[in-house]
Amino acid sequence: MIRHAPISDARMRYLARRLHALGERAVYELLREIVNGADPVDRLEAYVRLDPAIVAALGGRDLPPASFYMVEAPAA
Repeated sequence: MIRHAPISDARMRYLARRLHALGERAVYELLREIVNGADPVDRLEAYVRLDPAIVAALGGRDLPPASFYMVEAPAA
């Protein structure tokens, strides 16, 4: 289990607001990193250093459409 210094409630609220301002893509990417073993606090601190205006200007706020489609099998 990863151990790190406690985060105050005020800091956690700030981090949550900053992450939210980055959009759904940032939330997705952060969760992928955490699931793959990254330290959640370290990665969250890195993400909130991003400028939301620049992320938006570069088209990085939204997730791209799914690259697959559900197709029903033909009836037998």
